Amino acid sequence: MLRYKGIIFSLILFTLILGCTEKKNSLGFEGENPPQEIILGDSIFVEIEGNKFYSFEDSVKNYSTNSKLLVGNYQINNFPNQARTLFRVTTTPDTIQSIDSEIVLTLPIKDKNDNFLGTELKFGKLQQGWTSTETDWFTAIDSTDSPQWQTPGGDFIEYEPLSVTLSGDSVLVQLSEDLMNEWIENPTENYGMIIYTETAESIVEFYASEAATRPYLDFDYTYKDGEAATFHKTFTHDVTIAKTDEQYEIYPDRLIFSNLQPIRSFLKFELLPSYFSGINDSIDFRRMTINKAELYFTRKDDPAYFRQATASLKPYLVIADTDQLDPQDQTQPLIADDDYEEFFNIASADSLLASEPDIFKVDISRIVQHMVANEVENKGVLLRSIYENRDLQHLEFEPNVELRLIYTVPMIAE
Repeated sequence: MLRYKGIIFSLILFTLILGCTEKKNSLGFEGENPPQEIILGDSIFVEIEGNKFYSFEDSVKNYSTNSKLLVGNYQINNFPNQARTLFRVTTTPDTIQSIDSEIVLTLPIKDKNDNFLGTELKFGKLQQGWTSTETDWFTAIDSTDSPQWQTPGGDFIEYEPLSVTLSGDSVLVQLSEDLMNEWIENPTENYGMIIYTETAESIVEFYASEAATRPYLDFDYTYKDGEAATFHKTFTHDVTIAKTDEQYEIYPDRLIFSNLQPIRSFLKFELLPSYFSGINDSIDFRRMTINKAELYFTRKDDPAYFRQATASLKPYLVIADTDQLDPQDQTQPLIADDDYEEFFNIASADSLLASEPDIFKVDISRIVQHMVANEVENKGVLLRSIYENRDLQHLEFEPNVELRLIYTVPMIAE
C-alpha cells in the first residue's frame, strides 16, 4: 500500500512540474482559463507637463547602520559633492604609565578610484559632541551641546598625523602620543576625529565598524602598576556625512537612481480594459487577477564611480495629486515623503539580471492588482533605491520602459 501511495504522489508531482514549464503560464494552470502575457510600451505612460518620466533629487540624510565609510570629492550630474567620515573611540584605557609602541589607526579599504592615493587624506579633531544616529552635514545633535554644527561639515581643528601610508588594502595612520594621552586623561572631551580630503575626484570607501572587516586603533601600553597590555579596538561610533546644496534638481524624461545625493524617479501609466484580451467590460477588468507585473528597464551608461553588479529599487504608491506637480520648483523635492507610501511592505529583491546584465526589473504586481481592482487611485509610482545615503551607486536607464504583465481573466459563472 505504501508503495502505491508513493507512485501516486510521484505522478502528481511530475504533472505539476510539467505544467509549470509551459511558457507564459507562471502558475502552471492548464484548461480553459490559463494566464496570459502582454507587454506594454511607451504608449501607456502618462505625460505630465510634456514629460513621461521625472527624476528628482531628495535631501541627504543620516545612514547610521552603514557598513561603509566614505571620504572624497565627487561629481553627480555636474554638481560637486563631498563626503566626510566621523569616528570616535571611547573605550580607551583608564590610566596608563606609558605608551610602548606606535599608535596606528588602520582603515581597511573596500573600494577606491584611481585618483585615491591615501596620502591626500586630511584629519581633524572634532570640537563638538555628535551622535552617529542623527548627525549630518548641518546637524550634530548632542544633548550637551548645540544641535547644529557652527560650520557645516563638522566643527574641527586640523590635526596632522605623524604619517599616512597606503599599505595593501588599508590606509595606516600613525597618531601622536599627545593625542592619545589627551583622550585618556579627558574622556569627556574626546569628540573623535573627522577624515576628509580636498583633492578633486578622489574617492575611497572604507569598511565601517558594522562590517566584518573593521577599522581599528591599536598600540601597546603599560598600566601604572607595571602590567603590560595591548589596546586593539574598533570605532565605538562612526558615520559618513555628505554635502548637499539644498537645491532639489529635477530631470525631465530621465530615469536616474542615486544614493548620494539621493535621486528618485516618478512615472505614471494608464491601464485600460482594451489592453487585455478576454476582458470585455469594466467589471471583468476589476475582477481579473494580476499574476505578475514588472517594469523592465535598460541600463543607459556606466556610473561615474564604482559600477555595481547588483542594485535594489523599491516601488511606492504615490498618494498625492500628481496632476499638480510643479517641475519648475526646485526649493523642495518634486514628491515629498508624505506624498507616497509603502504598499503592503513590498520587499525588494530586484537586481540586474545575470543573463542580461543591462536589464533591470522591478516587481509592482500588488500595486497594479489594486489599481485595476479600483481599490487604490492610480496617481503613479515612485521608485527609489533601498540604500539611499549609503554610497555612490548611481544608475541611469533608457526612457524606453516596458510593463510586462501576466494576468488571468475572471471565470464566467455557469
